[in-house]
This record gives sequence, C-alpha cells and structure tokens, in this order.
Amino acid sequence: MYHFTVSRLNITKMVNTPMNKVPLNRNEYSQESKRSVGHEFLAAYYEDIKYVCIKCDSEAVFLAQGQKQAYEVRKEYMWIERKLCYIC
Repeated sequence: MYHFTVSRLNITKMVNTPMNKVPLNRNEYSQESKRSVGHEFLAAYYEDIKYVCIKCDSEAVFLAQGQKQAYEVRKEYMWIERKLCYIC
C-alpha cells in the first residue's frame, strides 16, 4: 500500500504505511451515541481514517488513538467526521 502525504511545501512518499489499530470499548460511548443506529455494529477496534481537509485540500489522518479519545473520553457523537486537518 502506498500512502502519499501532501503539504503546501513538499510531498513525502511513505511506502507500506501500516494502519494503526486501537481496541474499542463501546460501553464508554456517550448516551447519545449508544442510542444511535449502528452502535451495536461497531467494530472491535479503531483504525486510522484518511480524509482530505476541506479548507486546504491536504490529505490528513484521524488517528485511531485520537478516535478513542474523541468518542470514549470526550464523549463526542459517534457519527461526527473530521473535516479539517490539524494545521487548519
């Protein structure tokens, strides 16, 4: 698998980038998320999610560990998606 990271200043090629996996604990989700359609079908772990920033069009990654913090610690709603990269 090839992964290209594009920034405003340079292009870096990373070969065979592994996807991080972090165990998921659905019991720690917010009450709103627990009532949501799909909560019972969650996977057993989080994986890194690649997306494109809507502001600068750069490729970004919502890290598996960041997802665990967002959904289990900060109790963000489970269907919220990242739209901006960390710089924007």
